[in-house]
Amino acid sequence: LGFYASGHPLDDYKEIIEKNTNIFLGEIDEFDNRKNIVVVGQINSFVPLYTRADGAPMGKFILEDLTGEMECIVFPGAFEDCEEAIQEDSVVILEGQAMVEVEDENVDIQINVQKITPVTSAKRVYMRLNNIFDWKGSVEALVAQHAGSDPLFIYFEDEKQVFESKMRVRGSLELEKEFTDRFGKDNYVVLGS
Repeated sequence: LGFYASGHPLDDYKEIIEKNTNIFLGEIDEFDNRKNIVVVGQINSFVPLYTRADGAPMGKFILEDLTGEMECIVFPGAFEDCEEAIQEDSVVILEGQAMVEVEDENVDIQINVQKITPVTSAKRVYMRLNNIFDWKGSVEALVAQHAGSDPLFIYFEDEKQVFESKMRVRGSLELEKEFTDRFGKDNYVVLGS
């Protein structure tokens, strides 16, 4: 639908955005051709590509920040260095160069990616539950409502073991409140910034 029911996924990263961004995607225009940019955003819609000449891997994706979204292209040299950081829904600091093409009245802007630094790996969410039935009963649905890119670890009291979930969350205050209202404050921890 083009909007978020529970706030923008980048709302939790405002401090990182303020510290690292030199322009917002919505501010880039036809006068910014070849401008070096640094922006914090969320990676969406990654498409792997290969060069025609030698089949070298490269790719493109949509980067979304608080003001808009823009197509980014990662050429083979940069792709080798950035490949691990290109994860769907991950929040990253992206450094690159604006590439602007103006044809008639159409303006096409892409970012030529030079470096990607992940920022979401700094946050890890831990939940403690009695057993798998708590997970299947309500927590799985709650986690799905707060999907994001932060790793989720669940300690099951019955098994006395910690498991890393395949699901990722946005370790937000909203998730914390909903979880702790049901399971108590002692059963939820977020580590990292």
